[in-house]
Amino acid sequence: MVTTVTSERTTTGLTTLPGTSGGTTTVVTFTTPKLTTVTSEASSGVTTLPATSGRTTTVVVYSSVSSCPTPSCSPGLAWEFYKLQRSPTDTWARGYIPKNNNSETNGQYSKCPLQLPQQGYVPNVSGATNVTGFPLQVDNPTIDGVSLGIASANYSSFNFYGDFYPRTIGQYIFKFDTVDDAAALWLGPRAASGYNETNTILTTSSFSYNETTSGTNTGSSGLTTTLIADACKTIPFRIILINAQSGVSYAFTIIDPFGNTVVSATQPVTYNQLVHGCSA
Repeated sequence: MVTTVTSERTTTGLTTLPGTSGGTTTVVTFTTPKLTTVTSEASSGVTTLPATSGRTTTVVVYSSVSSCPTPSCSPGLAWEFYKLQRSPTDTWARGYIPKNNNSETNGQYSKCPLQLPQQGYVPNVSGATNVTGFPLQVDNPTIDGVSLGIASANYSSFNFYGDFYPRTIGQYIFKFDTVDDAAALWLGPRAASGYNETNTILTTSSFSYNETTSGTNTGSSGLTTTLIADACKTIPFRIILINAQSGVSYAFTIIDPFGNTVVSATQPVTYNQLVHGCSA
């Protein structure tokens, strides 16, 4: 994949065609066309091609996204689903999730120990996914078409984990959207072990929603963080999603240093940049 950026200069000139039998001479004014080939990809160098006859210079920014060795991992993120219970005292505890009483998006609920309810429990269902998100689900929820085996996702926990394997060096953007009810992101060693509410990279939560009212309970959009990453190195990665009352949803996006989407709720991960089960 290359990115070709062409200068905006063109050449204008005149040429005279031979006279006709009637003695008429035709003068043609011409303008050389601009070369305009634009693609988008991570890049690692620049070179300049010789000027064309019209003196149009083409600068090629070339890509090295495939230069990383293939990691000894499985593609996508691993996921686990835990069906838990509402806390009778509306406090956080192992096996229990309190009702979401946020009066605003990204309120106090997102700052709670989202990792705690699933601790010590065996997941009901597990699998792997190449996307990071799903639309609002209320009844008979699924992940990538895999049934979670329950009628309702009320008071449940989702654990998505693996490694981020960036293919180019630079600043990456990580973004949560439409989260119901709360989610947290961990990156680096703490994502592998010791992850808790004090060392998250990014958290978000939705406002409180009445359990008897239908509709969506989406967190605010545009909640982002950034990370300067080295290429070709695995970085432990984890998202925990908590659902309290009503339906569940989340969307998460990674954008590379050149503005390309690495993965989203609707776009599968590119170039195996999210993996799991890596060998040492």
